[in-house]
Amino acid sequence: MYKKAKSKGKCQFSIKPTGGRKVHIAADFTNWKPVPLIKQKDGMFVADFTLPTGMYQYKFIVDGQWCCDPDNSIHAANPFGTTNSIAQV
Repeated sequence: MYKKAKSKGKCQFSIKPTGGRKVHIAADFTNWKPVPLIKQKDGMFVADFTLPTGMYQYKFIVDGQWCCDPDNSIHAANPFGTTNSIAQV
């Protein structure tokens, strides 16, 4: 899930995978390098970022498997024949 915070540019990305043990986010704002998410007590994995205004593409990597954000229905095609999730900051 992508969520904007009240502070300008602050946003949070989170996912609660079934049985996921290692979760990362890779995005155009990370140069597609995986960044680990932090596991919360409730099983949710979370990462906070401060980003300039714009549109960003991202995917989660759950135990090595790339996946779109299951809570975000906005997608864009990528060069690999799949889709990426879109976040608007």
